[in-house]
Amino acid sequence: MKKILFPLALTASLLFGCSNEDDGPKCESCTSAAGNTFRICESSNGNYKLTGGDISVTITKEEMENATPKQFVQGACDADLPL
Repeated sequence: MKKILFPLALTASLLFGCSNEDDGPKCESCTSAAGNTFRICESSNGNYKLTGGDISVTITKEEMENATPKQFVQGACDADLPL
């Protein structure tokens, strides 16, 4: 019984013990009417990385002026200006 139970428990812990869908950065994105894609992702230091095309800029929470990341990236889509 121990010969069967131990490998089964080990396999289960390897399959389920390390999986967590929330490990990656939290990102929001949108595509403008002109077809340009904008994406904002939260960094580990609490700032945000805003990407539009091949250009990325760092945005602080203060620069977002109380907007949520989704609202902020939607504003970039609506304005559709280069970063």
